[in-house]
Amino acid sequence: MTKYKVRPISTGTNDEAETAYHYYLPDHISAGEKIDEVYWVFLLQSSDSLVLVDTGPGDPETWGRQVHYFYDRTPDQVLVTALSKLGIEPKDIDVVINTHLHWQNCHGNHLFPRATIHVQTEEVEEALNPVEPHYRFYTPPEMKPPWLQVLDRTRLVRGDSEIVDGLTVLSMPSHTQGFQSVLVDSREGPILIAGEMIPYSNNWTGRWGMQHVPSGIMQASLRQYYSCFERIKEISPVYILPGLDPAVAELETYG
Repeated sequence: MTKYKVRPISTGTNDEAETAYHYYLPDHISAGEKIDEVYWVFLLQSSDSLVLVDTGPGDPETWGRQVHYFYDRTPDQVLVTALSKLGIEPKDIDVVINTHLHWQNCHGNHLFPRATIHVQTEEVEEALNPVEPHYRFYTPPEMKPPWLQVLDRTRLVRGDSEIVDGLTVLSMPSHTQGFQSVLVDSREGPILIAGEMIPYSNNWTGRWGMQHVPSGIMQASLRQYYSCFERIKEISPVYILPGLDPAVAELETYG
């Protein structure tokens, strides 16, 4: 079976998010507290394949400030630049997997001309017609967001599916109804790229007396969300990689 190494790549940061965005029912002391976000993209490398899980946000001055919300990005955090420093060009990427289609996760989809893109069917349906509280997270389709520009190279997935040898997407209705996490085979054991269903490590390990804490931004039911937590327990990954936690940078590569 193909084994992968996982390299996290920061594509921007935001220090203005509130705790309530990322933890369901925070206590009254923490409710207005600011928390640092890192917009992680994950590069998966095997002996013969290069895969990206998510492709980061759009330009902070255009898509960010004018359409969604501003965030900070240095020149080195531009995804194509970050990959170039690793000796990787856009044409080298074989596969892109989107955990979901919020704007900070898929605005680089159009940059990779050879890549086949994989996303849940239910997520595409939601991105085209989101529920009102999620308008600010999905780019309106009439603005032709990058994921929509490459729909001809996009493969719609329904439920769990092996994408290529060693990589399986898992349907995880949670942060969004069509959310998917990515289970990666590595030499150290299974790695779960949880993405923003687990924004920070302590969404999984617990806080405020709760064993697990869902994201404060969710579309699925709480029972669906907690069923996803139970799935993760059964998988027992050697690493669970959150979607926004700065602590992901503690290791350069996983697996």
